[in-house]
Amino acid sequence: MGREDTMKSIIIICLTALFLLISGCTGLESDISSGTDASSDKPEWLTIPLTEILTEEEFTLGSLMASGKPVIIHTFTTSCPACGAQFKESTDLQRENPGAYVVIGLNIDPDEGNAAVRQYVERNEYEGHFVTAPDQLSIGLIRTFGISVMQSTPQTILIYNDTIYFLGSGIFSSEGLAGFTGDLSS
Repeated sequence: MGREDTMKSIIIICLTALFLLISGCTGLESDISSGTDASSDKPEWLTIPLTEILTEEEFTLGSLMASGKPVIIHTFTTSCPACGAQFKESTDLQRENPGAYVVIGLNIDPDEGNAAVRQYVERNEYEGHFVTAPDQLSIGLIRTFGISVMQSTPQTILIYNDTIYFLGSGIFSSEGLAGFTGDLSS
């Protein structure tokens, strides 16, 4: 292998690593960002009606927030391997702590219909509430958190104690998610 081949290999490896970091597929956990108080001036997207794909029940994120339980929202697409890994962690969290958390899978791919999402969730036996993001919700999340919330998956948002936290991209372990809510409770 010549010097040029070695340099090409190094460049390809660096570009691949950069792509993975940008796309949120590294599995690295982020620190909790400062929260946005939702008790006084609630974002409009908390009131948008959503329909759960598996049960066809309607709800709003605001109604789930009012339950007092931590609401964990993961953006996803069915073709994202990191999203599947995130849902495995969130499913573990719910199984280890029955009834303690509300997990929302928010599909952000406009080309994936409810049938594809239903099949994805049932095939993988994920737990939580799964919805397809209406345009209004996507726009609201972009206004609140910036365009990056829709550019890579999974992105994780936590709503707890009337405060909204953008946790960031990547895969959060079940222990990490439980730790975030535990830290916020103290």
